[in-house]
Amino acid sequence: MRLALISDVHDNLLNLKKSLDYFDAQNIKKLLCCGDLTNLNTARYLATNFVGEIFIINGNSDNYLLSDLARYPQIHHLGEIGFWTIAKKNIGLCHDPDKIKHLIIKKPNLDYIIYGHTHYPNYYTQNNIKLINPGNLAGIFYPASFAVLDIELPQIELKLLSNL
Repeated sequence: MRLALISDVHDNLLNLKKSLDYFDAQNIKKLLCCGDLTNLNTARYLATNFVGEIFIINGNSDNYLLSDLARYPQIHHLGEIGFWTIAKKNIGLCHDPDKIKHLIIKKPNLDYIIYGHTHYPNYYTQNNIKLINPGNLAGIFYPASFAVLDIELPQIELKLLSNL
């Protein structure tokens, strides 16, 4: 099963559209967003243009009410840190990498931690946990990027939007 991983959109709808087109072409039906969509229009765009389930974490720049997201049943808001299990894999999500330690304390048996905030795409393994930062879709500080995680293989692909 392949999962789309995005973070730090910062209202860049053009780049969000390009990534959603890629996910659609790849038949990816689950998307994890590590925060900083930024405003409600971007959340609405995501909800109405991605066919599948969306899991969202709060970012430090997000500016919308949780009640506004409630009208989109495909969006699952997980708070500042969140947990999700799929295909027997435990996934922790946060925006700020400083919250990673909180994820591990609350659920020490994580297989993956997905985070954002730094805008820098990266993945590494620490204490048998795969940590993934998909980078940023805004193209701020670093080129616009996202990641695709195949949890069955397992395989992580970091993708630059400019290479699509």
